[in-house]
Amino acid sequence: MLTRKILRRVLNPVLSVWWKFYSRFPHTYRYNSLVLKLLPSVFHPALFLSTKVFLEYLNREDLRNKKVWELGAGSGLISMVCAQKGASVLATDINTVAIEGLKKNLVTNHLEDKVRILHSDLFESVAPEIFDFILINPPYYPVNAQNEAQMAFYCGENFEYFTRLFQGIGNYVLPESRVLMILSEDCEITIIGSIAAQYGWKMKETFRKKVTGEWNMIYRILKRK
Repeated sequence: MLTRKILRRVLNPVLSVWWKFYSRFPHTYRYNSLVLKLLPSVFHPALFLSTKVFLEYLNREDLRNKKVWELGAGSGLISMVCAQKGASVLATDINTVAIEGLKKNLVTNHLEDKVRILHSDLFESVAPEIFDFILINPPYYPVNAQNEAQMAFYCGENFEYFTRLFQGIGNYVLPESRVLMILSEDCEITIIGSIAAQYGWKMKETFRKKVTGEWNMIYRILKRK
């Protein structure tokens, strides 16, 4: 498994050759009863810690009959687990390859009737509606992405992803909705929190886990009073 700290080294010129080679090929991943074929350029839930930490937290939640949106679904593993737990799920991603793979994996796992899929850059293609849960595993390195695959990691030189996120999220929630976002200690949490505050939100830590020496924290995004 790769921590975000290791990921930074993977993305640098020294190890980028390995990463570019590895990510060129499809891979198969199994999680409990689910079987996923991961297409090239799609965030791999086995290699990076955040997906598994998020799933551990969600195992505590009763999602039956809840409306759940996985914003930036990637492989779609979290969306499929939520669907298995009885949720009505929307999965969105900006990566067209991720959307293609998610469609195939839903059919493979007989979940195609339980998860809606939209290709969307954040809120661009999602009409306002209210969700019980919005789950976000965001990009957070302040670099401008050069392609769709890099958008899983890079949030823009000036954290533009988070500016757009906190500007638009209010169209999809009520006060009782739960907006949950996972971040690593290896990111600029103070800056992200200040962007949230600028648009009337606050980040409240609700869960943390240390894996292979790195803390991953889940924050609940709440409207400031």
